[in-house]
Amino acid sequence: MPTKRELERADKAFAFIEACWENHNAIPSQAELAEHLGVGVPAARDTLLLLEKQGRIEREPYVARSIRIVNGAPPVDGTVEIVYEYIRRKIKYEYPPLVSQIRRDLFLTKREVKRCLDVLVEQERILIEEGKTGVYLSGNEDNTDDDT
Repeated sequence: MPTKRELERADKAFAFIEACWENHNAIPSQAELAEHLGVGVPAARDTLLLLEKQGRIEREPYVARSIRIVNGAPPVDGTVEIVYEYIRRKIKYEYPPLVSQIRRDLFLTKREVKRCLDVLVEQERILIEEGKTGVYLSGNEDNTDDDT
């Protein structure tokens, strides 16, 4: 159970991360976060772990400045459409994309991609078949692309 001081530090860290993103379109490093909080890098790392446990941020292991703010809201329709068009193009010109490719190429978190894929499956626009790799278009969709 985090102490009151750790929770306050987490709130301050989260506010700093949000401000850096909104004002500079950049995520702070652990060292920058530590400096802002007035603590050492290990304490800043612990604060980031707490923010992850709270579900307020996500990070990629061993990737610098990989913090992503989690807002908990379902994906915006625009994001769903971007993911869908990406899948269509990959299938047409290459092969069914893996979730990791979608994340990397569209700069989305695992949670964001999962939400988008869930929406597309619910709308019966894609299929994710167990035992197969990749994401496929459902039979209900037109697999042609008019912009060739």
